[in-house]
Amino acid sequence: MDNVGREQQRGTPHKATEMKIAAIIIVTVAVIGFTALNFHFILLDGSLKVLTKTHLSLEDTFVDARGAKKFKLLLKPALLEAGVRETLK
Repeated sequence: MDNVGREQQRGTPHKATEMKIAAIIIVTVAVIGFTALNFHFILLDGSLKVLTKTHLSLEDTFVDARGAKKFKLLLKPALLEAGVRETLK
């Protein structure tokens, strides 16, 4: 009976650690999701530009605008509202 009590005591800190790790993972995923909903990340030839979205969505979160693809950005209303014209100047 004494050994059973010790095993239960040893298991309790382990479960608390697992819960902390799970909470950290959940918060990290939530922050990444919130960031994806609020920003456009545009990869240009020599840099990465970040624009604030005008509304929450996953549309055009990551955009590859290297080379001649830059002009295609001007056809996307969500990017135009966010100010992509000023970024390309």
